[in-house]
Amino acid sequence: MRPEGSNERDVHEWRERFVWIDPSSVNVDGGELHWQKLSQENARLSFKALERIRPFLNDDDIQTTPGARQCRHRISELKDAKGGPVFSETDLRFFDLYFGSDHIRVDKSGSSYDVTNGRHRLWLARQEGVRALPAQVNELVESSSSSSKEAERMSNLELSDVEDEAKEQNEQAEEMKGEIEKHNENAARLEAALGDIRASGQEIGSDEMKKAEASAEKAKGEIQQSLKEIRQRRDELLMENKELAGKVLKVNDGRRQAQHKVAVIMAGGASGEFRNQVESINESLTKDLANLAHAETDLADARKRLESLDV
Repeated sequence: MRPEGSNERDVHEWRERFVWIDPSSVNVDGGELHWQKLSQENARLSFKALERIRPFLNDDDIQTTPGARQCRHRISELKDAKGGPVFSETDLRFFDLYFGSDHIRVDKSGSSYDVTNGRHRLWLARQEGVRALPAQVNELVESSSSSSKEAERMSNLELSDVEDEAKEQNEQAEEMKGEIEKHNENAARLEAALGDIRASGQEIGSDEMKKAEASAEKAKGEIQQSLKEIRQRRDELLMENKELAGKVLKVNDGRRQAQHKVAVIMAGGASGEFRNQVESINESLTKDLANLAHAETDLADARKRLESLDV
């Protein structure tokens, strides 16, 4: 979609975001609807399920597919006072209906909406007086210098640095695993030695036995301190991993939004040298997204190794 009278160098952006919209603000002709995939009864049940689910959702988390999956897993684990699940399998299927591949999608230009998916739900919700439904809204807005600066700031994150950091975290996790095993072996030997000392109390003078016990206890204390320091190092690395993964996710979202904008420009009929430039940008974005996927995998591997350390 292109604004009337625009040319290929006009600066417009499609901003995409999941928001809760008022169905009464969307005009849908109910006479053209054929209820096949979803019955009206199930649609009404889905409205009630959403009312119960919404208080447990964080709007920032549902902006991405991984975030929506995490939300679904989190609410599926919720238990009531009797230990039963708060949300049934039917409730979770309705969650998938609104936050999975069949979610409601609308394009917004000014105050008007153009529905691309979810007409049935929006029409029935309007009839039922439902006040809000979640939808992916693609809104056409004028771009600003601030958004350009934000894109520039995001591009400053070097993927090579992320990959190096993930590699280093994996190496440190492996190193700490070896240290933990070594300390645990030493602790086991000391415990066995202490047992032998106490069992031989009658043959060893009391003073000598006290010295031997004190020496062994001191060594055990040093091992515990070393393990504590390893635990602190692991926790610090996990925090760094989480922060870095958040930055990568933000950059990933930025690249995907940029690629969507490029697709809109190309679909609008850009030609000649300008089209070549746009295609070059699209190719670069595609490579970036592939590299970001590798970086996310590397960070996830490092996080799993760190979390598996038994300190």
